[in-house]
Amino acid sequence: LWSNGSNKQFLQTTELGKYWVSVFDYTGCPASDTIVLLRYEQIIDDKVNIKMNYVSVDTAQTETIHGTWNIIHPELIPGSIVSLYKRSYGSADWNLESKFSDKILQFTDIGNATNSDVYEYYVTLSDKCGEEHRISPIHSTIQVAVEADSVNDIIDLRWNHYTGWEDNVDRYEVWRKLENHSSYKLVSVLPGSENRFSAPIAADGFRHQYVVRALESQGESESWSNPANVELRHPVMVPNVFTPNGDAFNQFFYIRKIELYTSSELRVVDRWGLRVFDTIGYKNNWEGEGLSTGVYYYTLDLK
Repeated sequence: LWSNGSNKQFLQTTELGKYWVSVFDYTGCPASDTIVLLRYEQIIDDKVNIKMNYVSVDTAQTETIHGTWNIIHPELIPGSIVSLYKRSYGSADWNLESKFSDKILQFTDIGNATNSDVYEYYVTLSDKCGEEHRISPIHSTIQVAVEADSVNDIIDLRWNHYTGWEDNVDRYEVWRKLENHSSYKLVSVLPGSENRFSAPIAADGFRHQYVVRALESQGESESWSNPANVELRHPVMVPNVFTPNGDAFNQFFYIRKIELYTSSELRVVDRWGLRVFDTIGYKNNWEGEGLSTGVYYYTLDLK
């Protein structure tokens, strides 16, 4: 016999508290005991789960990180609560960032140093009483760094691998925006096992901005990195001699990287100061037509 009047083998109640039970053996001798119910324990169907889809840096607002998740069979865990946890990569401690109702499936996290740090996130699914029952894999942001070799015109990118997708990363895409472009253009596609890109493309512009996009294998999710910027000076190299004699060597007055200076002004004069050539936006196509061997002087305004 239970203290609530029930004479069943198991106690069924909707209220926490202290309960006693009395039992009698076959001789009629009694025994009793007391139990205390401190919390509700909900049995969750095995079909219920929570999946984090991605975390991604906002390429327009670099201190902002977005992410989304899905609750699998939310109807089997009504009134559930989603908890979002975060830490900087390498930290031992996780911080509870926020809690959401089961109707909210996304987050926006501001004030992050995405150019220098990698951030990790995961979500948990709790019942209406706050007991956590499911936990997602950890997802990490992508942090890319860029270096430039202006002598050899090499751009070198390195980034950490995106983690969190069950089937890993299918591929990485490298996107670039130059100073005279309003949007990013695709530069290269690399397999998901790679996390470095190097190419002789530094001479394409003075200000380069790169982002890396990871795409999920067997899925539709994607994650963008922070934008990584680099500025180059691109000094020109002007020869002190050229030989336009038709042998295909030094045939033109070739100024290295002059094509980057589209408004440059080049003027060449002879030893008496008479102008023999001038142009705006020189294209390395002057052969010294009609001139004899001798000493000439130039002025070059790169604007």
